[in-house]
Amino acid sequence: MQKKGLLFCLVLVVSAFLAINIAGAQNLSSDSEVKNLTVVMNEIMSSQSVDNKEGIDCDKVSDDQFEELGDSVMEQMAGSNQAHEVMEQMMGGEGSTSLQSVHIAMGTQYLGCRQNSYLTAFGPVGMMGMMGYGRGMMGGLYNGSSIFGAGLGLGVFGYVLTLVVHGILLGLFIMFVVYVAGRAWRASMNEDEKKKK
Repeated sequence: MQKKGLLFCLVLVVSAFLAINIAGAQNLSSDSEVKNLTVVMNEIMSSQSVDNKEGIDCDKVSDDQFEELGDSVMEQMAGSNQAHEVMEQMMGGEGSTSLQSVHIAMGTQYLGCRQNSYLTAFGPVGMMGMMGYGRGMMGGLYNGSSIFGAGLGLGVFGYVLTLVVHGILLGLFIMFVVYVAGRAWRASMNEDEKKKK
């Protein structure tokens, strides 16, 4: 009876650990493909028949083009598609007006248009520092590995929750190993006593 209960606990712990990590990975996955920054810039320049960034007339760039450019800039700043998706989730998620506004602002800032954009208010810290990837408001701790971290909007609480969950799982695993080792040791001691008699 005890063996079945112990086996059930082990399966439960392993299943919980796997489910948590799979859920975290799914929250960070993306089906959308972001165009390369060079490709987007070439499209904007060709639409205006200019050869370089300085020749672009900001008044002739549409909000859709600014948004696409900002999305590409964010992807490049993030360094990976996963980090980019985390940033987008923190700003409202795909299709939200807040994310659209951020992409447009980043695109206009990249081209040097609308110098009074709210992104200039971040100063030398920049967008990445604010989001926690540098020395910004969130402490620069997030690296995309925390399943409950800033990418899911839980901030410091998410880091603590991650540590607690992993600590509990590790503790249960250690208890299981100690229990099995103890049972094996007791069984071998019983055999030795039987041989002596």
